[in-house]
Amino acid sequence: MRGFFFMPYQRTIPLWLLPVALAIASVALRWLALTQTPYANGWDSYFYLVQLKSLETTGAMHSPEASLIYPWFRFWYWFTGDYIPALKIGTALLAGAFTAVVYGFAASRQRDGRFPFSALLLASWTVFSP
Repeated sequence: MRGFFFMPYQRTIPLWLLPVALAIASVALRWLALTQTPYANGWDSYFYLVQLKSLETTGAMHSPEASLIYPWFRFWYWFTGDYIPALKIGTALLAGAFTAVVYGFAASRQRDGRFPFSALLLASWTVFSP
């Protein structure tokens, strides 16, 4: 017997379901962690909130800094109408996207048709990593 890691993968579920499930788990866990408090979490969160509020109220950012994160948070601000939930939703969704990207990248490096255990391991690490 050669062992689990060396056996060919028998497809019982579609492989695309793994990164989707891991991404959903990542979003859910991050959302639960972020909503434990009513205020914004993290060292940089209030910097992002000041930038977002300044961009929304004056049309320019408080500190001139170009980043694609501000349109992302601004979209969620328009959706929620509040800065803090917009930051939390945007952050949780980015964590889920990162998990899916890590899985996809690691799985794309495997060419032998076996179960993508390394991709599952790396993506799981991003789900449970703070």
